[in-house]
Amino acid sequence: MPTLYSNKTTSLTRKEIIFENLRIMGKTRSVSWLFKKAEKGFFKGVNSLNALDFCTILDRYITILKGRYGSNWDIKLIPTHDGQVVLGIIIHYPKIDLTNSREEKHTIRNLLVYFNLEIDYNEDDELVLFPEEIEGTKYRYSAKEASQGYVHSHLYLTTCDNIDAVLNTDAFCLGSGEITDYMALLSQHRDHNLFEMFLLNLDTMVSWESIEGVPYNYINKIEGGSPGHGPNSDSCEVAYDLVVNYIKEGGRLNYTLDKGIYCIKRDQLLYDTLKELVIKNISVSLLHYYLQTVDSVMGTVTFFRQERAEKEVPLFPKRRLISEKEEEVPYFYIQGRKLTLTFDKSKDKADPYAFHVAPTIIDYVEQKFKNEIYEKAVRKSSIERAS
Repeated sequence: MPTLYSNKTTSLTRKEIIFENLRIMGKTRSVSWLFKKAEKGFFKGVNSLNALDFCTILDRYITILKGRYGSNWDIKLIPTHDGQVVLGIIIHYPKIDLTNSREEKHTIRNLLVYFNLEIDYNEDDELVLFPEEIEGTKYRYSAKEASQGYVHSHLYLTTCDNIDAVLNTDAFCLGSGEITDYMALLSQHRDHNLFEMFLLNLDTMVSWESIEGVPYNYINKIEGGSPGHGPNSDSCEVAYDLVVNYIKEGGRLNYTLDKGIYCIKRDQLLYDTLKELVIKNISVSLLHYYLQTVDSVMGTVTFFRQERAEKEVPLFPKRRLISEKEEEVPYFYIQGRKLTLTFDKSKDKADPYAFHVAPTIIDYVEQKFKNEIYEKAVRKSSIERAS
């Protein structure tokens, strides 16, 4: 789980800083430089006997990476606990239009995908170089993403108030897709065409939310809001009081008889009136106790959330591991281009009118109104009989 940033003021070790400088200078993309190091046993599993094989495969992989991603890739050196080094590939996706089988869409920016290149020998005693695990993080968050810690639908949620948590890579949930087949094939066969097919499947994987694979988070939650607390006894009572005051002030609702008891008619007028009363009288920060929407396919309930619309999202969260006097924004280089960790400010406020009053609240208002009318009717009847 590497942490992808280039700042020297961060918690990088001296060796990691040296390796990062070599990467930024382009040394780690140079096959001739890699070969000199490989001959000296610099890389885990590589020595003077297999250094040429190792670099021949790397040369083919690098050619494929150049052809497919241009300058949006790099090679990172990762020190191991035993003093050796492993190679990792970084791929930068500036913009991904994530979609799913329900044709929902969400744009992800500055996603970084990382995987180690493991070294082994196959049954024919050939050296093979293959990806073992695919990880990711990113360098740009929308206001909604930051408020929910959303990185990608198939990556764990992060904690956006801690830089280490944001920039540590996490493993993608790969499920049982074709990409795992190509990873397995690369571990058994020395075929650069398989590496190209692996990358093709990687591009597909990062741009697809597999609903059937049960993501860690869903596009519709990012685009439509986030889970809130939902109605409680206080919000139900407040909603009831709003309706009573509305009636006292001459507001119009429709009424009906239910088993001989006079009550509010549960119709569109009640729904619209209650929504209007809630939106006009309840603080935006508390609307998640009243308003919700339900996914028609999955049946999942999403409560209204303003997603920091009323707050300015900080440029970057405060980081514990740097000097209190120096809060440098984390950055990362990809072939000379500097990516700066960015948290966008909210542009669009969530629209409360796109949500509905929670059925729990409507049930409460309807039933309590009926109970109150019934109790008053019984009380009046008792008084009349007594007199």
